[in-house]
Amino acid sequence: MVGPWIGAIPSVIVRLLHSPMQAIIVLVIVVIIQQMESLFVQPQIIGKRMSIHPVTVMVLVLVAGRFIGVIGMVLVIPIFAIVKVIVTHTNRLWRIRQEEKILKKTPAVLDYHLIPQEFIYYNCFTACKFLFFISNCLNIT
Repeated sequence: MVGPWIGAIPSVIVRLLHSPMQAIIVLVIVVIIQQMESLFVQPQIIGKRMSIHPVTVMVLVLVAGRFIGVIGMVLVIPIFAIVKVIVTHTNRLWRIRQEEKILKKTPAVLDYHLIPQEFIYYNCFTACKFLFFISNCLNIT
């Protein structure tokens, strides 16, 4: 957040030596570009990186800025990401425990949708290798 302003200082100084009006124009352009980047580009990048919708990022930052101030605007996205991870993992664990309760209540019925595909493929491959081994031992071609 400070980097663009530090980068703008030399260009404003150079333009100030040439003409004060051009320095003001450069400063206005830097402010406009910085605001566009903060309002449009940054929420897109943060949203994609953390799997948060960009509108959610903007609303969180605006609400935190309104009620808490600048510190809230800086801390709201990391706090939201932490809460999102905790809620997501808690929900996943709850669903797994619910499925375990259902499986304990039902008789021994094989639900293929609960078995990972890799497990099924591995067992089929192992069974084929075993049959190939038996056929070689018995000389069956």
